[in-house]
Amino acid sequence: MYMELGMKFLMFIFVLIGTSHAEVMSINTPFRGELYEQTKPLMTELFKRHSYELEFQKLPLKRGLINANRGLDDGDGPRVKEIGYKYTDLIRVDVPIIKFSIHAHYKDKAIKINNWNDIKPYNVGVRTGTLILVNNVKKVEPKEITYVATNEKLLELLNENKIDIAIADRVMTRGIKKKMGYENMIESPPLLQKNMYLYLNKKHKDKVASFERTLLKMKDEGYQERLKFFYETGKVEK
Repeated sequence: MYMELGMKFLMFIFVLIGTSHAEVMSINTPFRGELYEQTKPLMTELFKRHSYELEFQKLPLKRGLINANRGLDDGDGPRVKEIGYKYTDLIRVDVPIIKFSIHAHYKDKAIKINNWNDIKPYNVGVRTGTLILVNNVKKVEPKEITYVATNEKLLELLNENKIDIAIADRVMTRGIKKKMGYENMIESPPLLQKNMYLYLNKKHKDKVASFERTLLKMKDEGYQERLKFFYETGKVEK
């Protein structure tokens, strides 16, 4: 009888273990819209291969970094390398996920932008929280700088001629232009291109090397290349 009860108890424990959910890791991201949707499968697969369920959170840009740095969330990304210099409790998983491309967006065909110095005579808009963009714009000292919270607001100001130039990522503005009918806006050649990485809070430092190995394997399998194709063309590779 006791043996039978013991066997039933063990079976109950095995059932509990088998039906328990994977540990959740919360990763904040600056990505929005189409770029978020196309990046999420790669990130989800990365964490799945380490037996984690991913919570890919769209927090305000600075808040996401602060929470991850404090350990309130498990990490943040993809982000540029420079983020790690300020948020020192974040550890970079040193295999790029994507390379982002920053451009000047404008309506006036008389404007010609080929490098950062070309924005100097103009009223320039930039999104707050994108530190590397804000710093590059400040360095040039343009005629005027307007800070906004979202790319939607940035392009709205440009459309209404309240700024001359919007500095923003290519893909994160592409969907907005299409949705709002802003497709007459001109895009400059790239002003800046940077690799972007996943960052984990220092409490997960023991996971960094294995995550790097997994990302390298996923690169060989074409995950990053498919994301790059979408970034550059706006199309999903079949």
